[in-house]
Amino acid sequence: MKSSFLLLCLITALNFSYAQNRTLEVCANDCEFTSIQQAVDQAKPGDSIFIKKGIYKEHDIFINRKSLHLYGEEGSIIDIDNNGYGIKVEANDFSITNLTIKNVEVSYTSDYAAIYLFKCDNFKLKNITLKKAFFGFLIEKSNNGIIEQNDISGIGQSEASSGNAIHLWNSKELDVRDNNVYHMRDGIYIEFGSNNVFENNTSHDNMRYGLHFMFSDDNRYSYNTFQNNSAGVAVMFSKHIQMNNNVFKKNWGTASYGLLLKEINDGEIYHNTFENNTTGITADGSTRINYYENDFINNGYAVKFIGGRLQKQVLQK
Repeated sequence: MKSSFLLLCLITALNFSYAQNRTLEVCANDCEFTSIQQAVDQAKPGDSIFIKKGIYKEHDIFINRKSLHLYGEEGSIIDIDNNGYGIKVEANDFSITNLTIKNVEVSYTSDYAAIYLFKCDNFKLKNITLKKAFFGFLIEKSNNGIIEQNDISGIGQSEASSGNAIHLWNSKELDVRDNNVYHMRDGIYIEFGSNNVFENNTSHDNMRYGLHFMFSDDNRYSYNTFQNNSAGVAVMFSKHIQMNNNVFKKNWGTASYGLLLKEINDGEIYHNTFENNTTGITADGSTRINYYENDFINNGYAVKFIGGRLQKQVLQK
């Protein structure tokens, strides 16, 4: 009798769990919801929202304190139509995958983004294509996230009318990998971020920096490619950084560098390739940096040191 009662409780609990975690479908016809915001409003924490193929003219989609999973199929497109943000999230434990978002509004007073995260923990942004973005991913005060396999491009007309592809502010323990970013102001921008990993990203043909970070300690940058960016790569006012197995290539201009180090302390820079840059590495006021087994190929200058103290240097090629 007791065993039967326990079995009944287990079945009831499982049925309750399945009933709680639903998949809501969005499409133009024959679905319960015809807009993404409608589905978000009706969803409960733990639900998934499946966005079927089609073009959805929506903007400022807001996910507030709900752990949801938004995903699309090939051809699922959100057209912001130059009206503010695409998706705004203030929630934990969520994911957004397999979507295309396009036409983010350009503004000189607001940082409109395709996806904006504020105070989010434990999230995933994966396999998202952003086209004609002002800012791509704008992420503030958010931690423990995965940002991978995304393709982000902007209009690329001028610095003033361009934002950053992946913009991180005051965020930590993020895994940023396998992204392709181009035609933006900065490809990847980090400020006040720590314990993040950036791996296998390609940042090219941006209006300013392929990678730009300041006041960001204990970060690792590995196996990335930074190519044909107007000002190259700039890392500033940070400590305990590791940069290895990256490629810095074809960054030319009077104020362009393969890699600019400005007041960087306690770091390792090794196994990188610097090819066809105005200057391979410019280190200004940087101390206790280990440089070793880097390749310098056809740069205007291989290395320039201004102040600071070189701890170890091995130049090859």
